Amino acid sequence: MGETPKTILEQGYQTRRERRLAEAKDRFAEAADQCRKTGDQAQLAKALVGIGQIERDLQELDAAL
Repeated sequence: MGETPKTILEQGYQTRRERRLAEAKDRFAEAADQCRKTGDQAQLAKALVGIGQIERDLQELDAAL
């Protein structure tokens, strides 16, 4: 069985803390994709917030919105 969205989100948070932003963004995007497929709205919201935080960290403010 594959990783759960929650596990992928946790990896995204960890890689963001480590300033590995491209990897973190990939993890959040993967979590969002899985959440869309399963209909998990709560975890999807967290994944989208994570993507926005990464965009903000990268000074991509328009994308962050």
